Amino acid sequence: MRRAIIVPSHRLRASIDPDGDRERYLLRVAETSLPTRKMPSILLVDDQPELLDAYRLMLTAEGYAVRCAHNGVEALDHALRQPPDLIITDWMMPLMGGGELCRQIRAHPALAHIPILVHTAMPPSSPGPAQWDDLIKPVPAALLLATVKRWCPP
Repeated sequence: MRRAIIVPSHRLRASIDPDGDRERYLLRVAETSLPTRKMPSILLVDDQPELLDAYRLMLTAEGYAVRCAHNGVEALDHALRQPPDLIITDWMMPLMGGGELCRQIRAHPALAHIPILVHTAMPPSSPGPAQWDDLIKPVPAALLLATVKRWCPP
């Protein structure tokens, strides 16, 4: 009896004969007809590790590739090395806050096109809708996901 095993990360299908001899088994690998599609990437920036973990789990379950940074300095470094499809950042953080991060992202030609979602308990007093979207903490998970999907469909 043959069993098919799907390995989504490699987009491969392996067929193994589990009843066969250990030294004589059939391993057939073929590409499947699944379309290869890049997972949309999100860069989460917040100085609260528990919040980063919760959002990472939620967004990963929705089909996003998620990277995390604990402040604006780390976030800018991540974004320059591998630009994300969306940045979600807190406003008040150590080393470099969300306001300065947003200004630096908008000033960098390779990053200026990336949508930014500011998720904070303290509403920013500087430009909002023209530069980035704001969500005030605490935000219901459904609203966060709907906003993320609007800017970065999975």
